[in-house]
Amino acid sequence: MKELNILTSTDLNLVPHLFTQLRNIADNLLKYEVNFWLFHYRIPGSDIEELSAYADFLGIKFHEVYVEDYEDYSVLNKGATDQFPIEAYFYFCAHKYLPETMERALYIDAGDIIFDGDIEEFYFSPFEGNFMIASIAISKRNELYTFDDISVNDFAVDIAGEYVNSGSLVLNLTLMRIFHIDLRFYENVVDYVLSKSAPFKTEFTTAPVYYYYDQGLLALSFVGQIKFWGYEYFGYQALVMPYNFRPFLFEWNKNNIKISADGEVSLPYEPHIIHLLGNKPWKTTVETYRTLLPVSRKYLDMFWAAEKEARSWRREYSERN
Repeated sequence: MKELNILTSTDLNLVPHLFTQLRNIADNLLKYEVNFWLFHYRIPGSDIEELSAYADFLGIKFHEVYVEDYEDYSVLNKGATDQFPIEAYFYFCAHKYLPETMERALYIDAGDIIFDGDIEEFYFSPFEGNFMIASIAISKRNELYTFDDISVNDFAVDIAGEYVNSGSLVLNLTLMRIFHIDLRFYENVVDYVLSKSAPFKTEFTTAPVYYYYDQGLLALSFVGQIKFWGYEYFGYQALVMPYNFRPFLFEWNKNNIKISADGEVSLPYEPHIIHLLGNKPWKTTVETYRTLLPVSRKYLDMFWAAEKEARSWRREYSERN
């Protein structure tokens, strides 16, 4: 049986939704031996114990990774703000905490990532000398960016913003170790960017930033050394995203793309990793749900179905303990 290593990191706020993710993983990926690695520094032991018990119930191997040097990660926000918790950066050095025999791992955002079907072609795709495999998000040109583009302001904003969406990434742990990637490496990138570019603001930031938190800094750090899944076949196509499928992009672009009268979106691929940003399930009201496209409602329903099962187990667990 092949092995999948899935990792995430979060503070206490998203812990309830980790149970939902575990349920969803069990529904879709147990043809593999699944290891789930949770990076944290402030989740209470009682929650860790309950997550571990639920994973065991589902047939998933749960691993707690307590990040003792968590304070050192605050330096990575020098070019951003504290809008995101420092846990958002923990996966930058995942190779430092994970077993040295582990060659790759799938990082997913905590809470708002779910699976629908198999992910083998993404997870086991060859790295071809790159530090990670990701889905291209937004770009001002068809060809891929290089390190030299960081000094071109329009391109730098692209790279530092949504060039890479970090909701779902396959990390090349082996290459990270070979090149001794550490926090000092990322801090050097931060200092370089602060000296070469200007801050920018988006509707999702509370103040001007030099990079959009972890995904912006990650793209700046490895630009030109990221394999974008499907790029060799499709080129740059913002809506080709089977392994970081974001229904919110269709909501956002309703007036710019062709959608049938019934609201159905025709896709030339099947989404297998779904990123529920924009309309996060725990923030989506019934009124908002009714206005969404069928493709958004489908995956919200999938999330809520898994959450219902997870909540049922948690009630029984609470009663037993």
